[in-house]
Amino acid sequence: MNEIFNLSVRERYRIIDKTSIVNVIVNFIIATVKIIIAIVSGSIAVASDSVINIGDTISGLVTLYGNHLSQKKPTKKHPFGFGRIEYLTIIIAAVVMITVSGILMYVSVEHIIHPIPIEINGLEYALLGGVVVAKFFLFYYNKQKSEKTLSGELEAVSHDSFIDAIGTLIVITLIFVDHFFKVELDGYIGLGVGLFITISNIIDIYKTISLMLGTKADPYITDEIKRVALTVPDIENVRNIIIHSYGYNVHFGQMDLDLPKNMDVLEASKKLKELETVLDNKFNISFTFGISPDNQAYKE
Repeated sequence: MNEIFNLSVRERYRIIDKTSIVNVIVNFIIATVKIIIAIVSGSIAVASDSVINIGDTISGLVTLYGNHLSQKKPTKKHPFGFGRIEYLTIIIAAVVMITVSGILMYVSVEHIIHPIPIEINGLEYALLGGVVVAKFFLFYYNKQKSEKTLSGELEAVSHDSFIDAIGTLIVITLIFVDHFFKVELDGYIGLGVGLFITISNIIDIYKTISLMLGTKADPYITDEIKRVALTVPDIENVRNIIIHSYGYNVHFGQMDLDLPKNMDVLEASKKLKELETVLDNKFNISFTFGISPDNQAYKE
């Protein structure tokens, strides 16, 4: 968690749904174009590149489904809701991509051993150029929406779209060299793309697991929470701020406080309730409080 949340949960999910649908449609079109070019030209490199977009289409569908699951209301068995399902969708999509890239690398090695001539015309190069433009559009579009919604899924899609655009540019360049200079790079390009897909998705899985295990809250947020807490009268000190996240907009926190030495229990209870309301309104985090053994109230 690294900033204060302003979007309502419903609005956030609506934006993610819409963005996921756009991703699915655009990636499906791109994958179809690449597959047709791969079949016509016989290029394993273009076929490899199309696999990325097939994976992106699947990822978009998984994200869309996961987004709907994460909107389920808390239950007795799961009182903190289902927001962390978003993390699972990222991992599932990454595993799908790694599996597909493994098949891709196997086919690429066969093409390295037994090269097949490729033929790509001007129209096909133009179509591949259009694909690059479309992927840069998805990069910008998802980046914008991920910043607005704080969605790890959309951030990952944005990152993948940028990488895919650069990757397709490289593939086009190498195919051009292969086609005109007859150096038989096609299988090597496919193998390189497969390795790249595998490594980038392993990194995505590692980052997501790190979030699921729990990470330290952003110091900016904890400093801001402490500053706001100390504006409440009679709160003398704040220590040991811990924040637990269960998905977007579902956060719980705890902290230790120093209260005036002679404050009675009833007054302390009112003061803690006031502080809880202030922090919940400001940060949308439900806090519980403890009195540290170092508190002056324990010293005579």
